[in-house]
Amino acid sequence: QDLTGNVQLQDTFLQNRQTAWKVLRLESCDIQFKLHQKGIGHWQLAIENSFLRSHKVKLNLPKISLSSQKNPEGVWTHIATNIKSLNLGQLNKVIIKNTLLPATWRTPLEKLALQGKLKHFIFYADLEQQHFAINADAEHLSFHGLNKKWPSVSNTSFSIKGTEQSGTINLKGNQMKLDLNGLFRKALLFEEATGAMHWQQQADQYVLSAEDLQLDTPDIKTNSRLSLVIPKNDQAASMELYNHFYEGKDVRQLFNYLPVGIMSDGLVNWLDKAFLAGHIPQGGLLFRGAFKDFPFVEQQGVFEVLFDVRQLDFHYSDDWPDIQDMNAQVRFFENSFSVDIAQGKASGAQIQSGRVGIDSFWYSDYLTIQGQ
Repeated sequence: QDLTGNVQLQDTFLQNRQTAWKVLRLESCDIQFKLHQKGIGHWQLAIENSFLRSHKVKLNLPKISLSSQKNPEGVWTHIATNIKSLNLGQLNKVIIKNTLLPATWRTPLEKLALQGKLKHFIFYADLEQQHFAINADAEHLSFHGLNKKWPSVSNTSFSIKGTEQSGTINLKGNQMKLDLNGLFRKALLFEEATGAMHWQQQADQYVLSAEDLQLDTPDIKTNSRLSLVIPKNDQAASMELYNHFYEGKDVRQLFNYLPVGIMSDGLVNWLDKAFLAGHIPQGGLLFRGAFKDFPFVEQQGVFEVLFDVRQLDFHYSDDWPDIQDMNAQVRFFENSFSVDIAQGKASGAQIQSGRVGIDSFWYSDYLTIQGQ
């Protein structure tokens, strides 16, 4: 059975009689559709060259196909959709402004504040067997985290393809922002974000991995290999991350990339004042362990940052002379810190070689200095 038609509406206003604030407003609407019954409980809907305008927001619907199927008991068993192009920002506004629509739609969308475009979106779900498949492109996608556990993302573009068992996300964005809810001082800006990330569902955990993830900020370029493991039970998530960073411009911008949300105030304040000038040609970061155990005071994991600095001006405290024009290698290992000096000067005296270190940020009361 087929039903083909065209719905045109002007200045339409619907209101709930019992709850007056629940309304749906359409200034205009032109929907061209075809409804096909493929079998008992199995319907297909196609919409083309359509639009609707609500609360001064126009939502274009160039081509959308929907399919649904119920079993004899009236329970949904299969759903599928194919969308050529959809403006998520316009859709978000239309839904949240029309209070007659269910709160289960409006409330999360209001928090998400979706922006961006969805293209070539194909989704299929077998609800009985709990299988799904997805294939889509997203352009300039932005959203807020639903709560403090979820990050907020701005202006990211990617393609996604996979199932509930495995799949791939290919990043291909510029000027992307990532806000990790206080882990860093402010949202991280990536001038370039490219690379493939893979997800896999295993018997007792989910694994997200990447082999060549390029994330370049205005201050430094980075390339990473990572594996993030999220157990299905109550065990803590863990990560193995190998990061190479290079072409650092200004060591004073280091404070933007410190995970201050999980660092002590004293350590953060000291690091903010320690690096006065210089640049970072290259370096690396290694993180291996469970997030809940960081900073691995009892060796439950490994955390190490090792990088070269050039023309570094280093300040330990107001009671010590600064070390200036220093070429050195800086190492953070678990809760210790060291600087191996190749050259520099302090109080007018030349330093040919030396070492500055703190054995433990938690237990050491003194800075150790060796040099000549």
